[in-house]
Amino acid sequence: IKYYERAAHDFARAIDGGAIREDHLSNTTAAMTAYIDRARALRLQLKEPVFENDGADGEQRRAIFSTLIAATNAPILARGVQTRKLALATDQDWSRFVLLADCADSFMSYIKSLKDQKPPEAILRALQEVLKQMELLAPKLRGEEP
Repeated sequence: IKYYERAAHDFARAIDGGAIREDHLSNTTAAMTAYIDRARALRLQLKEPVFENDGADGEQRRAIFSTLIAATNAPILARGVQTRKLALATDQDWSRFVLLADCADSFMSYIKSLKDQKPPEAILRALQEVLKQMELLAPKLRGEEP
């Protein structure tokens, strides 16, 4: 899981640093998206986290999403909305948490991409709701709640 995320993050850093030529940008961002999707799919196959902060440490994911938005105007907001719907449709705590974390990172990256523009209230409310749900799930996933 971490290898996929690290590879996508390294591509993001290369794009941000200007190391990826314009004619390779489309293939590179497609690979980044595939890697981050594969990491999420692998997490969803599990019943619980396999290492500390698994699924919740979104710094790399947010950096990847931010680069995708800046480089290709990738539909990261749409990803967040779709992922939120998937999260609400599952009854398995770990899967819901993984999807909520991906959704939160999508929304945060979108908001950051707006720079000086005010984010839509609906997105801010949705992000607050997602973060609250994650906060409620976290103790259960850590085994701190019966």
